[in-house]
Amino acid sequence: MLTPSDAEAVGRIERDQNLVNCETGFGTCDRSLLTPAEATAVSHLQHEQNLLSPETGGVLCDSSRLTPSEASAVARATRQRNLLACKAGNDSCDHSQLSAVDAKEVAEAEHEREALACEAGDPSCNQSSPDPDNPKTAEASHPRDFRSWADAMVQQPAKSGEFAGV
Repeated sequence: MLTPSDAEAVGRIERDQNLVNCETGFGTCDRSLLTPAEATAVSHLQHEQNLLSPETGGVLCDSSRLTPSEASAVARATRQRNLLACKAGNDSCDHSQLSAVDAKEVAEAEHEREALACEAGDPSCNQSSPDPDNPKTAEASHPRDFRSWADAMVQQPAKSGEFAGV
């Protein structure tokens, strides 16, 4: 059996835990146990968490709770994050969300990554669509044909200041 002071301490701990749950969004939050000041602070924190979630890659955003300008900023941040993911070749890229201009930039970035991989002799080099302007990649005739690629590298020495890859 708890003493009255122990019961009071347990009650404070439970209220504190509830406040932490409400502030962080983890665990059960009973808003009826919050003081008016705590409820106001929690509402503000929840709004900020909702706003920042999509900006930081989170998926738990209730856009109905955002102002029009916040929703617009979130949409811009989401498009920008997707564009960067696509340019970097990340699995999180959603090509269907790219504008025509963005898709062109992504294609150029993909081409550049592929050319660099081939020039560096990286095993990820895919020569199925070689660059006709680059004799080092144009001479290899089959995807992942590293022997042809290596032969092309030896036959076409690097120009001054260019990486030879071997």
